[in-house]
Amino acid sequence: EALAQRLASEWQDTRADQYDLVVGADPADDRLFREHAVSGQSGVQSFFSSVFLPQGYPESVSKDYIAYQRWDTAQALCSYITGTLSTQAVFRGYGVGNQNASAAAATVTWILRDICSHLGTIVFAWAKGSDFDNNCKQWRLVADMVNDAAIFLELVTGLFPAFFLPLVCLSSLLRAIVGVAGGATRHAVTHHQARANNTADVSAKDGSQETVVNLAGLALGMLIAPIVERSGDLLWVLFAAFTVLHLFCNYRAVRALCFDTLNARRANIVIDRFLAAGAVPDPVEVAALEPLFVFDAGPAAIKLGVSVETLGGRSQVLASIRRARGHKYLLGASAGATPIVLHRTADTADTLRAWFHARLLRHAHQGLALHASHGVSLSGALDDKVHTADSNMDTMYMLFTAKAKENGWNLDVHQLGGGTWRAAWISEDAKNK
Repeated sequence: EALAQRLASEWQDTRADQYDLVVGADPADDRLFREHAVSGQSGVQSFFSSVFLPQGYPESVSKDYIAYQRWDTAQALCSYITGTLSTQAVFRGYGVGNQNASAAAATVTWILRDICSHLGTIVFAWAKGSDFDNNCKQWRLVADMVNDAAIFLELVTGLFPAFFLPLVCLSSLLRAIVGVAGGATRHAVTHHQARANNTADVSAKDGSQETVVNLAGLALGMLIAPIVERSGDLLWVLFAAFTVLHLFCNYRAVRALCFDTLNARRANIVIDRFLAAGAVPDPVEVAALEPLFVFDAGPAAIKLGVSVETLGGRSQVLASIRRARGHKYLLGASAGATPIVLHRTADTADTLRAWFHARLLRHAHQGLALHASHGVSLSGALDDKVHTADSNMDTMYMLFTAKAKENGWNLDVHQLGGGTWRAAWISEDAKNK
C-alpha cells in the first residue's frame, strides 16, 4: 500500500531510534503507520545509558556534566582504594587478629570515635555551612584533601599503636568535616547540573555511578589487601601513588565545573574585565580563571552585609545615605576595604548592583593609587573619582547586565555571601518632604 505523507517523527528519548508516523495515500484511510527511520543507540548502550545517566541526557543536564563526572568517578575510585588500605590498619588497632584484645576496649574506642565524628559534624556545619554555596569548588577540593589526611592518620596508627585512640579520633573528626563539606558541595553541584527540574534524578544516577565505582574499588581492594599485608613498604607506595592521583583527578573535576551564576570571585573576574575592556567573559572562560583555594583572599576588598557603624562616623553615614539616591544599599568611600550596608528589603538584584558599584569604586581607588605612586598630587581627587563613578553607575550597570545575560550568565541568583546585617534608613527625599 502506498504511503504518501509523514505527519510526525518521534523518539522515546533523544538517544533512541527515530520513528516516522505516516498516513496512506487514500484520504479516506484514517490509519497511521509507524516506520523505523533512523537507528539510535544499540540495545546495550541504551540500557546502560538509562541506568547510569539522567533521563533526557544530554539536554537535561549542564554541558559540563560528562567532563565532571568522568574525573569525579576516577577520584572516587582512588579514594576507595586508599580507604581500603587504611581499613586494615584500623581493624588491627581495634584488635582484630590479636588474642589479647578486649571486645569492651574496642567498643569504648568505637564509641569515642563516633562521639568525635558527631561533634565535629555539628560544629563544622555551624561554622562553615553558609559558605558552601558561595565557594562550592573550593570546599569540594578541601573536602577531598582532608579525606586524604584522615586516611593518612589511620595508616599511621599502625606505626604508633600506643597513640591509636587519639589518632583514630582525630581521623574521625576529619572525616566528619569531609562528610559535611563533601555532602553540601555535592548537592550544590547536582543542583547546577540539573537543567530540567530533575535534581532528584541527577542525584540518583550519581549515586548509581558511585556504587559501581565502589564495587570496582572493592574488587581491587580484595586483590591489594593480601599483597600489602606482606609488605609495609608497598602499602605506603600505593597510598602515595593513589593519593596523588586522587588529588589530580579532584582538581580536574572541579576545574571542569562551569557555573553560570556569580559568586564573589567570579563576580570580581567578570566585573573587572568589563570595567577594564568593556567586555564580559562567558562562564567557560571564567571557569578557567577562577581560583580554587579557599584561602585566596581576593574578595576581601569588599565587605558585604556589614553594620552601619562600619561606614564610619556621622558625616560618613550621612554622605553614604545621600549617595544612595533611593537604592537599597549604602557604600563606604574609603581607599581601603569597601563596606556595603544592605537595606532590610534588598533583594538579589540590589545585592548584585551593590557589588558592581563597589567594584567600580575599587577601580577608581586603584587608579588614584597608581597616580600617587608616580608623585601626582591627589588633592580632591578621591571625591571627584567617587562622584564620577556614582554618576556613571546607572548606565554602566545596565550595559554590564545586558552583556552578562547575552554571554550566558544567570543574574537571577548569586552566591556573593557576606554578612547578615541589614538596616533601614531615611532617604534625603523623605526628609525634605
